[in-house]
Amino acid sequence: IQQFDTPYNIYYAPANFFVASFIGTPRINVITFEAYLKLSTKRHIEESNSVIICVRPENIKISKNEHGVGRISSIEMLGKEIVFNVMFNTENIVVCSRFEDNYNSYKIGDYVDLVCPCNNFLFFDKETEQRVFVNSD
Repeated sequence: IQQFDTPYNIYYAPANFFVASFIGTPRINVITFEAYLKLSTKRHIEESNSVIICVRPENIKISKNEHGVGRISSIEMLGKEIVFNVMFNTENIVVCSRFEDNYNSYKIGDYVDLVCPCNNFLFFDKETEQRVFVNSD
């Protein structure tokens, strides 16, 4: 057993990287430091040599921008949700949004900006894979 906790805490406050990556559909995004700098509304870490940076797909918002940092590579309708795969440089970032959030106008190939509130990132130690808590001021 990796974590004995409530379902809510297992999903939103995973104890380690294994739990974070095991729970949730679509899977959690593991992103580069470069992507973190583009997505984050406020920086919590100055370098990523010692941490794994993750963010859940539903915590990322997209907005159309012809000069955006990412490009939509696929769109999947799942009833009340839409899953976007957005290419940022060479990495695929998954964004999951409710259908009524006016995302039905997006098309494959659209350039978009990505943003994620700073308190929605999860950080894990690269060696131990245990969660690292950072100052969220």
